[in-house]
Amino acid sequence: MITHKSLNFNIDINEYLNSIVNLELSTIKCPNCLNSNLERHGYYSRCIIVNGDKIRIRILRIRCCGKTHAVLPSFVVPYLHIPMKELH
Repeated sequence: MITHKSLNFNIDINEYLNSIVNLELSTIKCPNCLNSNLERHGYYSRCIIVNGDKIRIRILRIRCCGKTHAVLPSFVVPYLHIPMKELH
């Protein structure tokens, strides 16, 4: 799992969707081999709860060195459905 710091913004789903479409993969390093030879592998849906409302977002999957990784925006807490700003 990769948390991409440039995806750091208040929870604006349209801004998030635009950022993952335009994300330059060469700016990310693989956590296993530390290379930047990543390729898009697909997306999966994830629900987060914001102010009591469920919002479904698409999480980008990338692949390198035979492994796949999820690129999470910094407002998403791994394995939880509550955004980071609601934990404080």
